[in-house]
Amino acid sequence: MNLTDLQIDRYVGVDIVPELIAQNQEKYTTQSRHFLNLDITSDQLPTVDLILCRDCLVHLSFNQIKEALQNFKKSGSTYLLTTTYPDLLQTNKNIITGDWRPLDLQKAPFNFPNPIKIANENCTSDLKEKSLGLWKISDIQI
Repeated sequence: MNLTDLQIDRYVGVDIVPELIAQNQEKYTTQSRHFLNLDITSDQLPTVDLILCRDCLVHLSFNQIKEALQNFKKSGSTYLLTTTYPDLLQTNKNIITGDWRPLDLQKAPFNFPNPIKIANENCTSDLKEKSLGLWKISDIQI
């Protein structure tokens, strides 16, 4: 993200790993770029126009994903741009937090509506369906 000209007024990077946040604060903090050590499932999140949650929910259990989504709603933020694997799976499987699996957020137990926009990341791995989906947070039922 430090190489991307976002052309935005403010960027807030959040991560649960304190050392990563300290490193980012030291290297990349500017007047409009800040970094916070927060847990997206439980800590109060800033209100923003867009939450970019890339490659994160795929590491959380169903319960923690629900907590994160509830927390995104609670933040009063407007949009969610997050990793999804459309049409890859018949069903989503639960995991222990820290493991990994692909998720199709439009399938149970999430049942997201159709995304406003879907952008395939054009991965060269076996999971070519990996995409970023954009949803209005208020349209996501939890």
